[in-house]
Amino acid sequence: MTAPVVKMIFELCALGNGPRVIANILREKKILKPTVYRYQQIGNYGCITDTEDIYGWNDRTVAGILDNEVYLGHTVNCKTTVASYKDKRKIDRPESEWLRFENTHEAIIDQTTWELVRKVRAGKRRRTSMGDVNKYSGILCCADCGSKLYFVRGTTIKPETYGFICSRYRINSKWRYKN
Repeated sequence: MTAPVVKMIFELCALGNGPRVIANILREKKILKPTVYRYQQIGNYGCITDTEDIYGWNDRTVAGILDNEVYLGHTVNCKTTVASYKDKRKIDRPESEWLRFENTHEAIIDQTTWELVRKVRAGKRRRTSMGDVNKYSGILCCADCGSKLYFVRGTTIKPETYGFICSRYRINSKWRYKN
């Protein structure tokens, strides 16, 4: 049951769909979210979940699946550590310190699909509220600070009028599009 769902998630991403769109597709197809599926198989959740919305996939869950090397047949250990045996808070380790063991189990996803999904995920292109995606989205950077430039377009202006705004400026100011 789970392997076909994982394959479908990777195929949908390879076609250019983002985690939120994939989560909506899984919700529409009434595929159980992982915690509910685990509860039905084993009898525990492992974490708190909404038992009312058993098909409520989250885009963060889908993104976690797309970034997990386990589906390639690899085991990755030592991603986190703790400061001491008394302090149980997890500290993320740099990727260079992770321990990778390749081909430890049967792969669900082949290497070419994995690499294609990595390329698609690296060039994220979000749609505006009007459903537009610009061909330069995810590529342009601010000349002053190096942050990403976001595509912006208003609903009250001409369709051919658009612009890009620095993500740092957009967060730190009350920016309004002026024609």
